[in-house]
Amino acid sequence: MKATATLNLKEVPATLRVNGTIMTYSENDKVEIKKAVPQGINPTILLLDLKIIEKSGPMKGTDKPFQYESSEKGVEKFKQVTILQETKVLITVNVEVMG
Repeated sequence: MKATATLNLKEVPATLRVNGTIMTYSENDKVEIKKAVPQGINPTILLLDLKIIEKSGPMKGTDKPFQYESSEKGVEKFKQVTILQETKVLITVNVEVMG
């Protein structure tokens, strides 16, 4: 799994984008990512839930892209993003700030 997180302060409102890929078993699988509820105890770490929706199809390890974007008030406070799958940590990345 690979992921990056970028906070663009030049946009109004500021926008946080998380992009990445994860390998799935079937080339027809789908990937969803959304803000985890509840968030963790550290307000500077954004927790995201990643879900792989398994579909039937040829068994072939395929990198599937995913993207999360938020312009909600307070995105400037995030210093890291942790991506979870069924409460298990997959990856934590630092937020790159532009602007």
